[in-house]
Amino acid sequence: MLCPEFLRKLHSVLREPGASQPGGTFTLVTDCVRYGVSLAESIALLGSEKGGARLFAPVPVIGDSSGMGAPRVHKEFDGIQLFVGIPQRQFVQDPFSAAGHAACESSYFDRLWKNGGGQARYFIILQRK
Repeated sequence: MLCPEFLRKLHSVLREPGASQPGGTFTLVTDCVRYGVSLAESIALLGSEKGGARLFAPVPVIGDSSGMGAPRVHKEFDGIQLFVGIPQRQFVQDPFSAAGHAACESSYFDRLWKNGGGQARYFIILQRK
């Protein structure tokens, strides 16, 4: 489980935002909608240990060039969006071209999900503030 302590450590290792580049990005993917909703809500409420500003911001999401449009938002908490589907490169524009992942690859989780007959996936794309 992704607890506040882990998310704060993740924040500390992501690239800091600069004048010409956004903060480092990451993508969370789950097949459990309740867990996805819980994560989105927790991330929206998560501040620094000193009670400062929120640690993460959403990555702007756009439609793709194939006409499929942007991914559908399942739930939103103070700007942090939980999307339905699988994250795709075409959902974000430069400088977020990789949407938190370097390449679209299949993981062990992907293969288990396909063999188990999973019905839906949910994702959150975030950047360091």
